[in-house]
Amino acid sequence: MTRLPGDIYSINIFENSTGYRGSDINYFDHETLLKDFSHPLELRKIDLRVYPIFGILFAKTAPDNFEEIERVLYAKMENYVSLK
Repeated sequence: MTRLPGDIYSINIFENSTGYRGSDINYFDHETLLKDFSHPLELRKIDLRVYPIFGILFAKTAPDNFEEIERVLYAKMENYVSLK
């Protein structure tokens, strides 16, 4: 895959792919998720009781750190939740 020079900007939507019902989830750890990104720009937390997603994150990634984007594509969201 050929990449253009310059930073990569991404919009990441974190859906509830945990296998748990939203009503069984007590808390989503947005702060830990932010630490998985080198340059998070803005996090919009979403109420899982209203929409089936945890949040939307806008991020900037250096071209030489593309693994960061690939890693989040395969991240297990259950690592960020605590159950009731």
